[in-house]
Amino acid sequence: SFKKTEELLYLYPKLPENNPERLRVDKALEKIKDDEYRDVIASRFFDGMTLSEISEIYDCQYRNISKQKNRLIKILAAELFPEDVLKELLERWLFSVTFVEKDITPNAENILNANGVVTY
Repeated sequence: SFKKTEELLYLYPKLPENNPERLRVDKALEKIKDDEYRDVIASRFFDGMTLSEISEIYDCQYRNISKQKNRLIKILAAELFPEDVLKELLERWLFSVTFVEKDITPNAENILNANGVVTY
């Protein structure tokens, strides 16, 4: 959902005003309208600025801008792709429950394969 959200945000400026996807993004952007870092999204995805350029505008570290951008994208993803976000959360939860139930700590000896199965 994170990557899909980023892709949709990059596409947003090119979409016609009445496009359903653009309207979905407009609605999602309302969720972050009061956030002090909301302009990071517009600067990055609509204006094409780099995170370094944005960090200069905000007069803060690159790492902070990156963190804030990611936080805002997660908020937007929950609005734009709620089913995907829920699925990802459930998958992470099931993954963590599997380790707790089996009392397995991920390390070099017990690695998950591509299907999520613990191999020894």
